Amino acid sequence: MTATPADVPSTEPRPTYRADGTPLSIQLFTVEGTSHGPYVGLPLRDLWTPYSAHLFTRETAELIVSDMHDDECGITAQFADDGTLTFTVDADAIEPGGTVVVRPDEYGRYEIGGLWPWDEWGDHVEHTAGQAVLARGAAEYRQADDAASVPITLRSWYADGRQEALTLTRPQRVVFFDIDPARTPLRMRPRPTGTYVRRMPTGAFECAVRPVMAGEVQAGDLIVGSFSPPMPQQEARARWSQWSVAPYAAEPAGPWDPACTCDRCRLTGELFGPAPATGRLIMARHDGKCEVWDSDDIALIVPAALRSIVLVHVAMTARPQAALPGSICQWEARDAQDNALLMFYQNGIGRVGALKDNDRWGQNEDDWVGVASFDTGRRGDNDITLEEFCRGAGILLSPSAVPMELR
Repeated sequence: MTATPADVPSTEPRPTYRADGTPLSIQLFTVEGTSHGPYVGLPLRDLWTPYSAHLFTRETAELIVSDMHDDECGITAQFADDGTLTFTVDADAIEPGGTVVVRPDEYGRYEIGGLWPWDEWGDHVEHTAGQAVLARGAAEYRQADDAASVPITLRSWYADGRQEALTLTRPQRVVFFDIDPARTPLRMRPRPTGTYVRRMPTGAFECAVRPVMAGEVQAGDLIVGSFSPPMPQQEARARWSQWSVAPYAAEPAGPWDPACTCDRCRLTGELFGPAPATGRLIMARHDGKCEVWDSDDIALIVPAALRSIVLVHVAMTARPQAALPGSICQWEARDAQDNALLMFYQNGIGRVGALKDNDRWGQNEDDWVGVASFDTGRRGDNDITLEEFCRGAGILLSPSAVPMELR
């Protein structure tokens, strides 16, 4: 059963669409005779047999390998640093034994099959409530997100199934970053979407994400994730991006203080001990807790210099009146990411705020977070044009935007 070059899956990307342009449909698989899965897969053919090969994401491939090892079925598998997956068949358990090598395509998907019989996952397979909800999330990936109808304790299962199906059918190329030969390569996964992942903050775009050493992060940089830690004695092992569900702006506050009593500082000391020789720092403080990073950790950021707000909808909601000295210029707007913004100008000072909860409009100060401000120095001045306001705040007005002014 030793693989020959012809047996090794091609590195060419497999089609996601049929010849007529119709998207291929995902299917849910299990290993015949087990309760494993559901594995979200993409069949390569309209008709498949139990030993046909299907496409799976890296995450699902890892789950398949884990389940296979738990079963002690005579087949083991291991991922190499370059992403190659090698299956080894024990000749004492399954004759004649041998190896099969699976190389991911350029989108990071694995073509797995031929080593055991696949079965379609369904009601005939013994399963938990979580497995059933994951299957539903995957099956509904083309529909509106309906996680709200799922019991709250199972919503993460629904989100996982939906995300796996989306990742599988809308692949993105794996991007490699090399910032230190001792820690390469770094691999970027697409940012997940769903109920438990907040949208990127105003002015932050995924295309602007950069990996940097934590000790090099500057105030105002947006922390959007990190990378999996290196394995002991395997510094060159590939490390995968881990996206944060709640990005935050960096406000470096100096070295970590072991005497700090907040939960995160205390747990850091208990779990990881003293600071390493490279140092340990506080990236930010919010809600009474510190964000603790080792200085040589790799942070995933959107640099402050690359954050840009682009307005696509603007409506003037207040205009200064001569008879009312305290009146202001005010606009309500939406940016290119559909974030709600409030812009106002009074006494020579302009401010831009973003709604904390984009689904609930709020009038209180606590409902908003400041994202930009400027000072013209014109005290007593409450009137400004939209174009001048945008220049002062450093935000852009989309050419397609049609500002709505008060009559």
